Amino acid sequence: MIYRLLIVLGFLFTNFLAYCQTDSLQIDSTSLYPLWQVAEPTRAALLSAAVPGLGQIHNRKLWYIEIPIIYGTGAILGYVISQNHKRYVEFRDALLYTLDNNDLTVPDYKFLGYDTDRLLEVRDRYRRERDYYIILSAVAYLLNIAEAATVAHLKTFDVSDDLNVRLEPFVDKNQFNATSVGVSLKFYIQPKKYVSY
Repeated sequence: MIYRLLIVLGFLFTNFLAYCQTDSLQIDSTSLYPLWQVAEPTRAALLSAAVPGLGQIHNRKLWYIEIPIIYGTGAILGYVISQNHKRYVEFRDALLYTLDNNDLTVPDYKFLGYDTDRLLEVRDRYRRERDYYIILSAVAYLLNIAEAATVAHLKTFDVSDDLNVRLEPFVDKNQFNATSVGVSLKFYIQPKKYVSY
């Protein structure tokens, strides 16, 4: 969690520096670009990066459905990761107890039926599954950010029934200088002005 916060703060600081235009002798206060005036998709993405689900709440589009999905996915993945890690540690320790050649080391009784190769195989399987679910958690986290940014971006486009559609003639030359003629169907989608809440 601390790493996410540091990444977001670093991103905000870099945005701040990118929009600050300063002279070598004086600072022009009109050239500073406030961080809270970033574009809506960027703001939603930053909010979701800081706290998963916060960008969805900011977008106000089905957030009451998306928030339980986001945190339910996180809880399930966290539980599976912790269980695989716990089993990995158990088999790793059992393998170390088996290989240490110390008569005083007594491995857990539930691992007495396993030979060294089987312990190694099961240990590696649990480590592989744990790592796989960690990667899956990172993908889910990035999808949360991408979804918030996409919904915020699509809020500015007009999706009403009065979209402009035109049939236009189409003329094209290919690589052999042959001309092809046809009809093209073009959709003109005009972005609507965003109204701030």
